[in-house]
Amino acid sequence: MKNKEFLEQVLEGLKISGVEVGSKMIVAFSGGPDSTALLLSLTNLQERFPLTLIAAHLNHMTRGKESQKDEKFTKFISQRSGVTYRSKKINLKNISEKGKSFEELARLVRYEYLQEIEKEYGATGVLTGHTKNDQAETVLLNLVRGSGIRGTSGMKPYTSLQLKAGKFVHIFRPLLKINHGECVDFCESMGVKPVYDSTNSDKSFVRNKIRLETLPQIEQQFPNIINKLSSFAENSKLDLNVIDWAIRKHYKLSKNPDLTLKKRYLSSLPDSLITGIVNHHIQMLGIKINLLKSHRIQISKLIKNNATGQINLPANIKLLVGHDYVKIIGKGTDGCPYPLPLDETVDIIHNETQIDANHVMITELLKRPKTLSVTNPKMEVYIRHHLINNKLQIRNQITGDRFHPLGMKTEVNLNHFMIKQFIPNAWRKRVPLLLCGTGIAWVPGTRPAEWAKVLRGDDQVLHVEIKNTSVFV
Repeated sequence: MKNKEFLEQVLEGLKISGVEVGSKMIVAFSGGPDSTALLLSLTNLQERFPLTLIAAHLNHMTRGKESQKDEKFTKFISQRSGVTYRSKKINLKNISEKGKSFEELARLVRYEYLQEIEKEYGATGVLTGHTKNDQAETVLLNLVRGSGIRGTSGMKPYTSLQLKAGKFVHIFRPLLKINHGECVDFCESMGVKPVYDSTNSDKSFVRNKIRLETLPQIEQQFPNIINKLSSFAENSKLDLNVIDWAIRKHYKLSKNPDLTLKKRYLSSLPDSLITGIVNHHIQMLGIKINLLKSHRIQISKLIKNNATGQINLPANIKLLVGHDYVKIIGKGTDGCPYPLPLDETVDIIHNETQIDANHVMITELLKRPKTLSVTNPKMEVYIRHHLINNKLQIRNQITGDRFHPLGMKTEVNLNHFMIKQFIPNAWRKRVPLLLCGTGIAWVPGTRPAEWAKVLRGDDQVLHVEIKNTSVFV
């Protein structure tokens, strides 16, 4: 593939993954052929597809001098390309997490670092160098693990990956239709010799074994297997879209207002759709678990046999099947209208800020409406437009918080105020307070601050809304 063709493919990949012209993006830069080709191609496309780029490199410190060499290389290439460069050293050998392999831990640490950089720079997301080869490996790996259609659909061009409550990293993969060899050739044509991670040759890692042994063996008998597996992933995505559409449609029809499911409605559906709806409901409640085959069989059997009982699920989650309902019991299932608790203060990004898997905060400047009344007064408010020029943040309540409610002469203790507003104690810990500077401008579920109210002469307003994205229409 000639350089011109390679750049055209990258350009197409940027568009498919949803990257917008002029946006600020973090480049996950390991220094390997794929990430190097990505960075070099992006800088060569700046006139046609301008982006503000920040190259981010994580040194795991697991390979001694080799790790140091990689870091020096990424810094040199970034500076030569005129790209802002950030790096961090984390000794992975000193980190452990129960139940996680070295590969899983390395991946988690890497994405947590990229999320930090994304947040620091206010970037739209992170660009990674995942190629068609990585896609093929992922599909085959998931097949070996016995995964269903979600596993065989492979990686998506865009993924919003939740690391912790309130922490997301937004991953864009523009190279998914380009193979590894083409990245190597492109780097060579640019006079750049990428670094190679020696751990990629360690066959004790399952993915490496698939890359180095399994795929080459299959390719001997079935040439072009990389492209075939990539096409298989694309076809699986199309089928998955249909399945997800059916799940969303029937989920809407089966959901009760009290966060339970209609047992009678579910019992008339096929087994796969029943378990899909239940799994979807669990996710919509902000709970991340992996339903095993045994769980799916139990769920379907209990609902279809018109029986009652309880099924124990991972993460101490219980599924309770009554005479006419299906209910999830566990953290975050108390009917609370607020998002899950925030780990830290979150900076507000104009237009839309992700709070958790199911909630976003929308902020937009609008022409002053004829009436300042809103359709959802508990989760929606109009405040003074000039506040958008200040640093807006959200966080949960902390001890000693004071609030000046609309219509009152002085500040009051926030906790006492929320008690008087009949907000339950468990819910008060989850209210995403809107801060302007050091002051609380709005307490969702109640009212804005007196000092934040829209004044008579204001021709513009700042509209703020907490939106539950799990509600399908």
